[in-house]
Amino acid sequence: AAAGFALYGEYEGAESWIAFAANKFGKTMKLLGPDGASHEGINYWSYGVEHLLKYMYLSRQLLGIDLFDNSWFRNTGAFRIYAGIPSGDWKLQNTTVDYADSYRRDNTGPDFLLHALAAEYRDAFAQWLARNLDDAGVQLSTWKCLDFLWYDPSVTPQSPSSLPTMRHFSDMDIVSMRSDWSENASFVFFQCGPYIGRKALYEMPYCASSSHHTHPDRNHFVLHGAGEWLIRDDGNKGKYTGQHNTLLIDGGEQFGGGDSIFDGRLLHALKAAPCILKAEHTDSLDHVTGDATAAYPPETGLTRFHRHLIFIKPNALIVLDDIKLTNERDMELRFHPERQEVQRDGNAIFTAGEKAKLRMAFLTPDAVDISAEKLPLIDRRYVKDEFMTVRLKHHGKTWRNAVAFSWSEKSAEPVPVTLKKKGDIWIFTIGRNTVKFDWKTGHCLPE
Repeated sequence: AAAGFALYGEYEGAESWIAFAANKFGKTMKLLGPDGASHEGINYWSYGVEHLLKYMYLSRQLLGIDLFDNSWFRNTGAFRIYAGIPSGDWKLQNTTVDYADSYRRDNTGPDFLLHALAAEYRDAFAQWLARNLDDAGVQLSTWKCLDFLWYDPSVTPQSPSSLPTMRHFSDMDIVSMRSDWSENASFVFFQCGPYIGRKALYEMPYCASSSHHTHPDRNHFVLHGAGEWLIRDDGNKGKYTGQHNTLLIDGGEQFGGGDSIFDGRLLHALKAAPCILKAEHTDSLDHVTGDATAAYPPETGLTRFHRHLIFIKPNALIVLDDIKLTNERDMELRFHPERQEVQRDGNAIFTAGEKAKLRMAFLTPDAVDISAEKLPLIDRRYVKDEFMTVRLKHHGKTWRNAVAFSWSEKSAEPVPVTLKKKGDIWIFTIGRNTVKFDWKTGHCLPE
């Protein structure tokens, strides 16, 4: 596009270059979902936003076609805010969640990207994030010169402290939760949506390259608390379900997994759409429910995989899994702590990092084999490393499992979480707090 604009009137092929690019970008803008989220991770989010914005400005200035009236772009500044980790742990290589094919940082900037979004949409929160990332010295300098073009000083930065601490991005079905907006907040990131988002799944024909950076990780979550990562993603690695915090059936993959590149063909053909069933937010407790059943091949016999995340603020997370199969099979739930050394004490596993301690309590250990071991971590070039994996194995047709994560600063001890069952009512005690969960209704209430 840029070459075509530069050579227009001087080279006869320039007009066809401009038309080609305009067609591609026009289709892209129509297929972006309304929520501003990315299926490829923040690394590719910034990579994509950079090139899209460059074209959008050229299009408006030189073609008179304004592409900025777009819901995805209006909301994507918020997505970058909610995908960021608490600022107390910001480092040059550690500012965001690393889901999908992403590292824990942007690919570029993102100050100049956020300045552009702030200028175009009067987004004071994006302006605030750009300034704070810059003040912290955690920006990448590539294309920083665009600040001279895209920064609008008339947009006054505003702290996100007035925003809700939970946000559900409903096209990608990604949920971001945090205890508050302070620099040492706790942060939970959860995803259970269609592999390229709902809008693209239903409105575009299958395109192999559109899914390459997606992972087979529905009902997967990560956790950051007490100043550091506690439960991790595999990052920009190969596409294997077992490298995520979710369910394996007979050791197999979710749709699309099992290689260095995600394969979305069957998901697209079947219009398979895992989804978030519930995302409820209160000041003291967040409750999210994901239905990942559609992410698994029919031959697994899976008829139900609902995962409930109950985030008791500020420092406890209960993960409840409800699994049903048509026949008895081997089921395995995996969780990957950030720290590679663990200690076990009965039905609990502990880790300690530089700043934080984590306690994983297995509250339903009957007929469950619990282990912690280092398993292969395979990257996109099939190079193997290893990382700590906590494995819960069960054989049967149904499985209701509860794991409680609690964390604290290293100088303290995580609060224990206990469970008392009364039929379908499960009552969890977290220090002085009590939470009641009803399996029949799927409702969760603090007592």
